[in-house]
Amino acid sequence: MLGQRIRTTAPARRRRISRAVLGIAALLWSGSIACAPRSPLSTPQSADRPRLSLAFEDPSGATEGSAPAHDSDREIPGTVAFEGVSSPVSLTLRARPAAGEPAPVIDVELEQKRRLFGMRGFRLRPEQASAAVATAVVYAHLRREGVLAPRVEWTSLQTNGIERASGFLEERVAKELLESEKRREGVTFRFRPESLPVVRVDVDGAKKVRGSPELATQRDTAEGLLRSFLAGELSAGEVFDTEGMARLLAVAEFWGAADLLRIENLHFYFNPITQRIEPIANAGERGVALDGSVPSVVGQPWPARLLADDALRTAFLRETDRLAGEIAEHPTPEWWTETLARAGGPAPGSDETLEPRRARLMREAADAVEQAFGGPGARAAGMLRADPDVSPRRRNPIPIEDLDGALARHAFLAWRKGDDFLRVTPGTWEVPEPLVLPPGFGLEVDAGTTLRFDADAFLLATGPLRLRGTAEAPIVLEGLRVDGREAGWPGIVVLRSDAPHLWEHVEVRGTRGIEHGDWRVAAGVTFRASEVHIEDSVFRGNRTEDAINLIRSRFRFRNVSILETTSDAFDCDHCNGSIEGGFVRNAGGDGIDVSGSSVGVDGVTLEDVRDKALSVGEESHLEARHVRIARVGTAIASKDGSTAVFEDSSVADVEHVAVMAYRKKNAYGPARIDARNITISRVGRVAVAQEGSTVVIDGIRQPEEAIDVDELYEQGYMKK
Repeated sequence: MLGQRIRTTAPARRRRISRAVLGIAALLWSGSIACAPRSPLSTPQSADRPRLSLAFEDPSGATEGSAPAHDSDREIPGTVAFEGVSSPVSLTLRARPAAGEPAPVIDVELEQKRRLFGMRGFRLRPEQASAAVATAVVYAHLRREGVLAPRVEWTSLQTNGIERASGFLEERVAKELLESEKRREGVTFRFRPESLPVVRVDVDGAKKVRGSPELATQRDTAEGLLRSFLAGELSAGEVFDTEGMARLLAVAEFWGAADLLRIENLHFYFNPITQRIEPIANAGERGVALDGSVPSVVGQPWPARLLADDALRTAFLRETDRLAGEIAEHPTPEWWTETLARAGGPAPGSDETLEPRRARLMREAADAVEQAFGGPGARAAGMLRADPDVSPRRRNPIPIEDLDGALARHAFLAWRKGDDFLRVTPGTWEVPEPLVLPPGFGLEVDAGTTLRFDADAFLLATGPLRLRGTAEAPIVLEGLRVDGREAGWPGIVVLRSDAPHLWEHVEVRGTRGIEHGDWRVAAGVTFRASEVHIEDSVFRGNRTEDAINLIRSRFRFRNVSILETTSDAFDCDHCNGSIEGGFVRNAGGDGIDVSGSSVGVDGVTLEDVRDKALSVGEESHLEARHVRIARVGTAIASKDGSTAVFEDSSVADVEHVAVMAYRKKNAYGPARIDARNITISRVGRVAVAQEGSTVVIDGIRQPEEAIDVDELYEQGYMKK
């Protein structure tokens, strides 16, 4: 079709497709199993639930519920059938406690890269309906609080032909769980029970970690930080995500869910961006048993060790106050009623509202914690001991600076007493070492200022950056010049900010990503957990994976240009925002790459992009209008459960495909693109739709075809 020119048109009324309709995508399993998402408020009667059958041969030769005790875990093959299609699975039958005890816990792992309900694997517990409902409620609460917790699914379930009462599937820890909670892939681990009270780590997927230098470094860092914390050499804030850990403790205390805090149940994730350890909720093999008659965080070794740290104890008390205040305002919160509706069971403890739990939390928990850990007779830090075989980390890889240190290191910084902003004195300044802002502090830079960073100097913030230049006097951030040429510098990282970032007329030049000890950030400018507003600004000459990367953030870009970058120009993961105007030129990877995000693009020009001009992935939704695309590998690709609207735009000189929809990752469903009123010329192919995915051009659905996505990559499609 090279040289072909196609003009598409569509009435305006057909352009207004409901976003809700576009968002409907089936959950596919191995390309042949589909299950449409159910409303959380649907009546979860057994007949209405998805039907799932699990078959395996019990090595004891007995039927479920009467097999003798298993003295060790047993791995056996099996099959799972769903929607009429069977697939192999690997099962682990956990050691049965004793004869007469409930049936063993069964861990199920799907093989051949298949996923079910987006899960790689799931756990089946003994049939205790109350524990299943309680576990689902507590997990839902934790996920609402931003704490990593497994997803759950309710099915009509058979195991070896025997109906199970609850049909409760609980997700096992894997990268899909991390992705669902907007985290980057990273090392996950638990404590080794047989070594206690010495804390030794068991890493999930140890073979994969050993084979990856990046993951192996994360493992070593996590183990070293944990050792130094237990040895009293590092504070909790230097090792853990303090807010996440405090919220886990607060929710466990609220529900009386002591199971979440037992040593044998603890699970953790090392966040490669923040270099902090986060908790992953795990209720253990029997599920959550709610008590609430005694404080859950007092008397157990792990919370005792955490709460001996002043900062973490303060964070815990702050989170209990906040949680109690929210429940007082909404004693029957929507997340709670929705979870109960999905479970089809009574409220845990037959609670009609959450007010009694709130009252107990405020009456007993804070006093118990203060008496145990905060007063003159505070209890000892606990019996847990550090692993002597692990090399300690004397500091977190991410540098920390206090106010006095920041002012002493950088003469161009000014501060007014009582203010939470540092200011850069106008002028041209060299930055010979990392510019690390004190925790929570922002930075203000005025028009006409230039900061020139040394080859190893970067800007690190946990507060808002307000850079306000003008067209006549922009703010420039660049590397030092060597022999009259820009030498390059690592770039900017914002780990989080409660207040928005405001940039106007800023030019960022020559970034190459951060390599600071064991800390790696493969983007020139990174914003995480922030609200970002950038206008009339330019990012030029990036030499790392992404010129700009946003993570779990909200944003608005207006007239932002990204020029001459070796890989992706703009990458946003789990974000919501808009891009209006501006240019992407000379990108060695993708132009605009969105994952797990909802993004609007209007009036942007993308030229000379080697890979995809617009890449929409991992259940994203993108609406692109008035876009001009020229000289690219692929114009727009929607993949992995994503939807895209592409209209009133032009596409020219495309090496491969103008409009493409496919699935790359089995954890996700099919993709869809609706294109309307697009001028297409000089393209390899106008449209490609993989079987199961949908491409519609001006109301006409394009033919689907079998596609081997891996082979396409090998042939040069989406190849950087």
